[in-house]
Amino acid sequence: RQNQESEVLTIAYIGILYPHQKLELFLQALDSVVARTPQKIKVIFIGLDFYPDQKKRVLDFKSKGTLDVEFTPKLPYDIMIHELKKINICLLLSSKGADWLNTKIFDYLLVNREVLLVENDEGILSRILSETNSGIAISTLNEIEAYLERKLIEFKENGKVIEPSKSEGFSRLNQSEKLCELIKEL
Repeated sequence: RQNQESEVLTIAYIGILYPHQKLELFLQALDSVVARTPQKIKVIFIGLDFYPDQKKRVLDFKSKGTLDVEFTPKLPYDIMIHELKKINICLLLSSKGADWLNTKIFDYLLVNREVLLVENDEGILSRILSETNSGIAISTLNEIEAYLERKLIEFKENGKVIEPSKSEGFSRLNQSEKLCELIKEL
């Protein structure tokens, strides 16, 4: 079992960015919160070094303060999971009505870290978060800022963000077993 980062509240996003995702909304809220607190927040984009155009999208965000952003190259799966277990919050990006399953949610569930979904897709991702009690789906700048401020307090008080008490129903193993049963029925 890997311990969470305890010095700096750390948020991670794995994989590529898509045009419909509300990255800038998240960065705007983060920038606003960082400007108002002495506490540090770091965002790690795992694997984004491999995608220069997408990395540029993050770097092009005009920050009012100093955002602490880090990029990593693509990592082998086991190393990526090991690194993800160190962080405090997993970031999931979408947009309202984008009814698509972003499979990184299963990696986030595996490491048992709270998931922040920006923007609430009002679809499959928010439904999984709700059914597994593993995170929150929010859509407005004020909601994101308030969430980050609450997490900073929780982090300061506990030295970590409290892990969700989620069900295992969406684990890769459980989903594989369900798929096997469906195939057997055919």
